[in-house]
Amino acid sequence: ASAPVPQLARQMLCISLFIVVASSIALLVFTKYLYSLIDLGEWRYTAVLMSAVVPLFVASFLRPGNLTRAILYANALSSSVAFGWYGSIAIRYRGEIRLSSLESGFFENDSSRVQGLFVACSLCVATVLAEADRLYLIQCRQESQQLRQGFTGALRDAESTVPEDKAKIMAELTSSGLEDDADRAIEVLLVAGASTP
Repeated sequence: ASAPVPQLARQMLCISLFIVVASSIALLVFTKYLYSLIDLGEWRYTAVLMSAVVPLFVASFLRPGNLTRAILYANALSSSVAFGWYGSIAIRYRGEIRLSSLESGFFENDSSRVQGLFVACSLCVATVLAEADRLYLIQCRQESQQLRQGFTGALRDAESTVPEDKAKIMAELTSSGLEDDADRAIEVLLVAGASTP
């Protein structure tokens, strides 16, 4: 088991509030002021979604740190814009069926608008979860560094806050002949990152 990630709830609240505020502003702006932009072509649908998918995809390949955090906040903004975009389309064309272009035969109705809104909302949630994952990976890296600090690879060299406990454990391992097996098991746990300090 790992130790709890410090300030996880605070960080999740911050990015969630950022998304809620940015989505509200985007919805207001697209609905009240920039409604003409939503009619400029179906390629914008793809561009809006890609602007929210690509940063999330890129962040998943980077080592967790400040750059990843900046990318995730940029993705939070672009996901919020996508939510505002699709929300304003759903509000503006509620109950209408439109043929976007005669060549493509692309029909747009309420279900396709709700689908776009659902995808944008899912991207907002994925961004929050990616931030939680980033914080968890940072915690795992710190725990791994702490475990390896001063570790020689032999259980016999380990330190103990209670010397009697170490003596009992070492006596049990020595008498059972499993000391080497315990050393190998600890190394496997360290390599796998499955142990904590």
